[in-house]
Amino acid sequence: MTMTPGLDPNSSASATPPSSDAPKPAGSILERIDPLGSFWRHKFIALFLMAVIAAAGLPFAWIKGKPLYYTEAVIFISPRFLKNLQDDKELEMQSNSQYREYVQQHVRTINRYDIVEEAFNASTSFAKTWLLPGEPPRRSIERLMGALAIRPVPDTYQITVGVAHDFQAGLAEFINKMVEVYLRKAKSEEFYASDVRVASLRREAAELSSGVAANQAKRTALAQDLGVTTFSDSFVNPYDRLLIAAKEAVADARRKRIEAAAALQMLDGAASGQKRKVVDALAAELAGKDTAVTSALGSINTRRADLAAKISGLGDKHPGRIAAMQELAELDAERQRTLDRHAAVFANMLTDQRKGELRRAEQIERELAAEAERQQSQASYFTENYQAGIGMGLEIAQSRKRLDSIDDRIRYFAQEGSAPGFARVFSPARPPDLPIKGGRTKIFAMFCAVALLLGLIVPIALDVLDPRVFSIGDAGRVLGFPPLGWMPDQVSGGAPFYREQLLRIAHRMDQERTSHGTRIWCFTGAKSGAGTTTLVAAIGKALHDLGISALTVEANAWRSDPSYRSHGRGLSVVLRGNSELAANIEPACDDAAAHLPVGDIDDTGHLPDVHRLIDVLQGAASAYDIVLVDLPPIIASVDAEYIARRADIVVLVAGAITTQSGDLRAASKVLEKNQPRAVASILNRVRVKGGPAFAQAAFDEFTKGNTAPAPGWRSPWLWK
Repeated sequence: MTMTPGLDPNSSASATPPSSDAPKPAGSILERIDPLGSFWRHKFIALFLMAVIAAAGLPFAWIKGKPLYYTEAVIFISPRFLKNLQDDKELEMQSNSQYREYVQQHVRTINRYDIVEEAFNASTSFAKTWLLPGEPPRRSIERLMGALAIRPVPDTYQITVGVAHDFQAGLAEFINKMVEVYLRKAKSEEFYASDVRVASLRREAAELSSGVAANQAKRTALAQDLGVTTFSDSFVNPYDRLLIAAKEAVADARRKRIEAAAALQMLDGAASGQKRKVVDALAAELAGKDTAVTSALGSINTRRADLAAKISGLGDKHPGRIAAMQELAELDAERQRTLDRHAAVFANMLTDQRKGELRRAEQIERELAAEAERQQSQASYFTENYQAGIGMGLEIAQSRKRLDSIDDRIRYFAQEGSAPGFARVFSPARPPDLPIKGGRTKIFAMFCAVALLLGLIVPIALDVLDPRVFSIGDAGRVLGFPPLGWMPDQVSGGAPFYREQLLRIAHRMDQERTSHGTRIWCFTGAKSGAGTTTLVAAIGKALHDLGISALTVEANAWRSDPSYRSHGRGLSVVLRGNSELAANIEPACDDAAAHLPVGDIDDTGHLPDVHRLIDVLQGAASAYDIVLVDLPPIIASVDAEYIARRADIVVLVAGAITTQSGDLRAASKVLEKNQPRAVASILNRVRVKGGPAFAQAAFDEFTKGNTAPAPGWRSPWLWK
């Protein structure tokens, strides 16, 4: 028994702890989940649903039960690129994560639209079976992109590319074609726009080749013009040597011209005595070298030698010596005259010779200077053009080096474009010979499994969603407090178990009376048909059997029950003051406790002078231990509302299954508005066999002495 929120805390009513057979209601809807019980309660619905689904599965399996074939190809993704031709290095992934990202890039790229489209168009046999009637090609290709199974194989360098289809024809052909198209496009993307780059390189090579040819022609023309066969930095300019020689010759000629001018100046106009002596000396020297003078002087010298020999032994005064001396003197004079004569001639000749030499030196100097100037001009022209030839040679060498690099790059693209890169075929797809799944038996088995599952779920869902009150847990969730107790259905529970539950409630009511002095108990139904009248009579009989004096009062003018025996006029005349209470009470007997019927009432459906009922009940409580008042449903009668406000405790009776949660909630709202002193509830007519699990467990405990264990899904260790 529980006090409702908002009631007077000084009220004598208090809660009575429930017994083992009446557990507190769970706060969760899971208490309603009883798979086996739900199945038996709704077995016809469950069996019908399973039969319908299984029957629908037969034609569906027959129509849709087509075999499904699958094939796949395996692509190997190498962690390193083979040595290339340019720098002879292997390109290698720097880390495992980088390699995995590269693999995922392949996985995301294989089913690209352009790749699938090209392979789809090339595989005509597969395209015929894959394309649905009336389906656009683009939609079919997009559907195929989603159907492709592309997965990296764990712990390997491999990627599988597969597809499942209802037909075998062309399946492996399509997969192999798609892998081929992908590898080709992946290779071209590794060398992105290689054809454009090769064309650009070829254009550049053509321009360089034309430039080399033009420079070569110019260089050849320069070589022919300059008279050389090669252009080299170490080659000495021949005009440099000629120019140096010419300048040296000019300098030598100038020196000789100066010498000649000096020699002429020395001889010309020899007026001074010093210059005359020089001329005479030179003339004498030349005369002495002249053959004619030498012959003439030779005879004189011979004669003189003979005379010198004759006088060598003669004295000074010897006539022979004197004659000889005179002849010698004449010979010396003759010799001198000869020399003087020839010296004068040679002096003139020497002057003329010096003048001639000077003129010749001057002429030579002028001609050599002119030649040097010409050589200077030729050397400048030669140097300028020779350096131009050397520059052309360097430009030609650079162009040829660039051409060699371009040729190497073009050969690299040509070789690497056809060489295997990171990705290659590891295992091609093979035509499937057996289906992997999708037979009629499997589809029908799936329908049977769904039918069985729904056959179990639907009854549970019906119970969970059922708005009716089945158990004390349902009543507790609606009211917010556990019921005082519950009463089984007499048909399914049997008379002994029914009486046991009545006695249990009676004991609780007596305990409440002795503990808190609660004597006036008003019973009202949540709705009509809750069995309130029968319950009140049965509880009164149970109290009487326990030796507790109890009086049951029928205060239901809304719908009187003929089961109450009446020898007097009843409650109506007591309320009108026409008779005493004791004179209208039917005494207890073996079948029923003492009771007061409602008596004769008019057609208004209300008790007369209802405000006097509390005084009447309090008078009855002084004579009896417990007074049980049978009220009409709280929602249907205003009399029930009025009496509930003044009673010690109001017991709300809800019929199991016949009462819905909304009805019970509405009745509790009405009671809450009237603010009774205390409220309790009883769940009446609970079905035992085929009913809630708690009722069956209590019945088994009473009849057999044991209970079934709780389901595993409701085990305490699982649902804490």
